[in-house]
Amino acid sequence: MCPLVERYSFRTTRRFVQSIEARDLAQWIVKMIEQKRAGVYNADGRPNVVTMQDRLSECKTVSGSDASFTWADENFLLKEEVNSWTDMALSLPESEPQVRGFMFGSCDKSFESVLTTRLKRKQSEG
Repeated sequence: MCPLVERYSFRTTRRFVQSIEARDLAQWIVKMIEQKRAGVYNADGRPNVVTMQDRLSECKTVSGSDASFTWADENFLLKEEVNSWTDMALSLPESEPQVRGFMFGSCDKSFESVLTTRLKRKQSEG
């Protein structure tokens, strides 16, 4: 396993992110098929629960990494041409109006069906 080097992230450690582990999504899809359920669902983690700091700390813990994080100002990252989402996963500049609210989608219908998540205990609390 390669140790991670210092990683930059947007300055605010309280920025919320939504993500779901692939195993949880796959398990949900199989259950939906088995129960012959259909429809339009937003299957993701719950909004306003997991912060970027939570997610990165969790990644560091499960990988056994000794990485350190530097919380950089959004303007600095944009000036340095750090591409949101591709260069920094789950990172979207708050200054771009077209992506505001992207990490706040309701997944209530999915959780009311059979969706459960394992990585972040808070996501399954609701």
